[in-house]
Amino acid sequence: MQRRVVLLFFLLVCGGSFCHAQSALRTMKHLEKGQLGKVIKVLERTTSKDPADPANNFILAHYYIHPQLSYEAIDSAHFHIKRAREGYQLIDEKKLKKYHRKGMDSLKIEQLSDKIDSLAFLASLELNSEVGYNDFIEKYPGSIQIEEAIELRNEVAYQNALAEKTPVAMQEFFRKYPEAKQAKEAKDAFETLYYEQKTQSKTVERFKDYLRERPQSVYADEAAWELLKITSAGANQSIFEAFKEQYPKTEAAKIATTLLNHMSDKAFNPELMVHVKNNTYHFYDISNKKLLGFELPGVITDSCRWIKEVLIRTSGKKGDTWYLKNGEVFMEGPVNDIVYLGSGFFKAKYPDQYKKQLLHISQDKQLSQSALDFIAIDDYSFAKKENNGWQLISLLGEEILKNTVDSIWKINDVYFFRQDKKMAVTTISDLRKEGRNDLKSLALLYTDYEILEDGMLWLTSNNYQTVLDASLKPVIPLQEAEIDRVAQGWTIFKNGQYEFLDNNFAPLYNRKFDKVHSRNNIIALKAEGKWAVSDMGNLIFPDFRFDSVRLFNSWITFGTTADEKELIFHEGKNTKLADNEIFKLLNSHNEALEEDIEQIRFVDIINDKGYHKIYNGYGKLIHEGSQLNIGVLTSGLLQITRDNKRLLLDSAGVKLVENLDAIGNLQEGLIPLLKNKKFGALIVSNQKLIPYISVAKIQPFLKDSIFIYRKDGLSGLINAEGKEILTNEFNTIEYVNDSMAIVSKDDDLKLINIYTKEVIINGIVDIEKVVFKLKSYYILRINSGYGLIDQLGETLIPFIFNSLEAYFTKEEIIWMAERSISEIDYQVLAYFDQNGTLLFREGLTNEEYLKTVCD
Repeated sequence: MQRRVVLLFFLLVCGGSFCHAQSALRTMKHLEKGQLGKVIKVLERTTSKDPADPANNFILAHYYIHPQLSYEAIDSAHFHIKRAREGYQLIDEKKLKKYHRKGMDSLKIEQLSDKIDSLAFLASLELNSEVGYNDFIEKYPGSIQIEEAIELRNEVAYQNALAEKTPVAMQEFFRKYPEAKQAKEAKDAFETLYYEQKTQSKTVERFKDYLRERPQSVYADEAAWELLKITSAGANQSIFEAFKEQYPKTEAAKIATTLLNHMSDKAFNPELMVHVKNNTYHFYDISNKKLLGFELPGVITDSCRWIKEVLIRTSGKKGDTWYLKNGEVFMEGPVNDIVYLGSGFFKAKYPDQYKKQLLHISQDKQLSQSALDFIAIDDYSFAKKENNGWQLISLLGEEILKNTVDSIWKINDVYFFRQDKKMAVTTISDLRKEGRNDLKSLALLYTDYEILEDGMLWLTSNNYQTVLDASLKPVIPLQEAEIDRVAQGWTIFKNGQYEFLDNNFAPLYNRKFDKVHSRNNIIALKAEGKWAVSDMGNLIFPDFRFDSVRLFNSWITFGTTADEKELIFHEGKNTKLADNEIFKLLNSHNEALEEDIEQIRFVDIINDKGYHKIYNGYGKLIHEGSQLNIGVLTSGLLQITRDNKRLLLDSAGVKLVENLDAIGNLQEGLIPLLKNKKFGALIVSNQKLIPYISVAKIQPFLKDSIFIYRKDGLSGLINAEGKEILTNEFNTIEYVNDSMAIVSKDDDLKLINIYTKEVIINGIVDIEKVVFKLKSYYILRINSGYGLIDQLGETLIPFIFNSLEAYFTKEEIIWMAERSISEIDYQVLAYFDQNGTLLFREGLTNEEYLKTVCD
């Protein structure tokens, strides 16, 4: 049977004569009876003579879809019905009538064509495959089932792509079938699968690769957020800035911007002055010099008139409410505790909650966390307490440590972690993560630490010690030894001997020592039973000749041998001591010399007869004598008393003044001198002598040039030569500037010019001096009221107020003034800046004013 099918198909394709083909139509009755053999015989004859005849093709189409052939030749039937349709359209009217009489017309051709299409579609349905549907769509484009076939094809292809679970399969689907209703789902699925596959490892590089390849995808924001969280571990300002620049259109960039904008509280925490008006509190922003556009009832101020805390707290019938300083509500309801941690974050504890909440001032929920407690470690990290210990986290809550610890803290740029009795140290670079699962393990090696002055870190672990530099790189390796920092370098005591390293960690003298002592830049070294002394400023090989040494400071050392005692002046000539001599380093307990104490370099050698020899720091003998009482006045001056007469001596041995009755301690650059019951003074800076004309200690008015003296119970001014500038007619004189003073006489205070005696302000009742950033201001009260002058004597605030007070902000002084109008129960409140410029004024009732000033 198959051979005949192939033969007939071949004959039709190859052509033949066009005659008697209509006789093929008579075989329909054989087809209906299933007599396919008779049909074949007729068709072999008719098709050989006229293969293009529509009738032949019409019957062949019927033949190929006969049930006995199991519909295996549907495509052949489709081929012949198509040829039948084409041939039918070309025949003339006469032949049409013959075909009609034989049972073939255009309607029956179309009906048969539809049947063939349906059978082909059913075959595709049975296969239910992308290939099968595509075959049908390609071969039967005009069938009524074509739309359904396309939909079924798309669904099968989409399900196949889904089953593969690869972005390539999804991409191939919407490439091949862009008009499919599943195309959008496929694109979405592609994005999901591609994102999941690309970022499966959750590493920084994979997220960066994804954002580089798919910057516009629906997962770009999620990828950027994940990337920001990971890189926030061990972050600093530059990392957040770089993220903003690289991914500016992402939501994560907005979060990074929010964090950066709130790192310093200057942007959102201006200092506010408050006043009460109409039973509500009003706020004046000192930093931005403006009255804020909101008012609140029941404000709880930090201190009277001020709010310096980050939040404004109010109390009402429904409980407390906390506001931002732009008037927005930040928190409300019962809160046990709220603490500002810095970087825009607060921690708060609600009474009905077990854990504390970490909240950001932006109120962005993505920046909120909860834990038992939070501690700010630095601007970019917190310690978070959980049931099992403390975890180090970033500002975005990214966990950094593989295991929790007992405590976390930071000194300088070093992070410290303690667990039980062991400790680990890291720097910020060690905390940066390469991926979500890149949690850091800690080397808990050490038991104690010390931060050294030069930023290095000394660490010990049982009997082992090491020294790390500021980046935690070892500069002295971990070893079983005692390591000590000295001014000249390092000592390492190991195996009973000392090794000496300089500040560059290079060994000195290329040998080991039995003992090492150091003081300032002087070292004493012991080897083979003898001591040597060396000055680090003059590194010559030490001479081991002393039996004992004693280091005092950077300029003198005492050494002994079996036969000699010697004072070693490191910047001068050494001096040997006799057997009956002792020595004493001279010093002073005057607090005015505290900063200069290291520069006092005098030594007194005394024998058993009470004879003194005084040397300066260079080993020069500058004075000697018996029964001397010696006092240090400055690093360059001594007073020497003998027989109740005092001598002023400089460090070179020059006698500046002799036969004094008394010498006072250094005070404000002067050394008071008393001679014949009159006071003069020595100006230390230039060693000029102020004449003996005062009955009390001379006081400086203008450093080293103008001085206050007393005579006949009253004060005046003189210059360094003793020439009178202002006659002695005042009870007190107070410096205002180089040419002005506030003077008192018989309880009368006034501001005058010291050279012309011109009275600038008279009738001063009260005075208060205010100093801020090295500038002096004077709040003065005269008969007309309080006012303000600066150190130039210029009036900054007029003398019309009932009160005037200074309030200090971080950057400047604010002057708060009040003027009462008692007749109408009214007070005018005014704020001035430090230069006296009016910032704000408001009229208040007496009750409102009392509330404002907390009275």
